[in-house]
Amino acid sequence: MHNSERVEIGYVSLSSHRETVDFLRGKLLPLVNAGALVLDAGCGEHNRLIDKRNVGKLIGCDVNEDAIQRNKSISEGIVRDLENLDFSDNTFDLLMSYDVIEHIERPELFIEGVARMLKKRGRLFLVTPNRNSIFGIVARVIPCRLKKILLRLL
Repeated sequence: MHNSERVEIGYVSLSSHRETVDFLRGKLLPLVNAGALVLDAGCGEHNRLIDKRNVGKLIGCDVNEDAIQRNKSISEGIVRDLENLDFSDNTFDLLMSYDVIEHIERPELFIEGVARMLKKRGRLFLVTPNRNSIFGIVARVIPCRLKKILLRLL
C-alpha cells in the first residue's frame, strides 16, 4: 500500500436503518464523480446509497435476474455470480457491495476479482452486517448453497 492511500475501517453504532443509510451515503458520495464507472456487486432490487444520476454509469450485478429488472437505480444490469466476475482489468472507479459478501460461498474469489477490476486509484466500498446482529448470525448459519436455492424458489 502506498503512503498516499487511505484505508478506513471502523465500527459505528446507529439507531435506525434510515440513519445508517444516510451515514453510508455521506461516506460513499464523496468517492465518486459525475463521470465515474461504478459496479454495484450484489445490487438486488435497489440501491439506497447511490443512483445512476450520481455517476457516469452504474452497473448492477446480481444472481437474481428479477431483482436486476426491478432495479431503477442502475444504468445496466448483469446476471452473474460474484465469485466469477469477468470484467476487464482496471475497469471501475468504484466497486461497492452492500450487505452481500456474507452470502458469497468463496469471498476470496470475489476480493481477488475486485482487486483486478479496480483502476489504480479505484475504491472499494464494502459494507457488511454486524457479526453479532440477528441478520449477521442468520447469514453465517445458513449455508450459501441453501441461500441460492431459497432465492430461486422465492
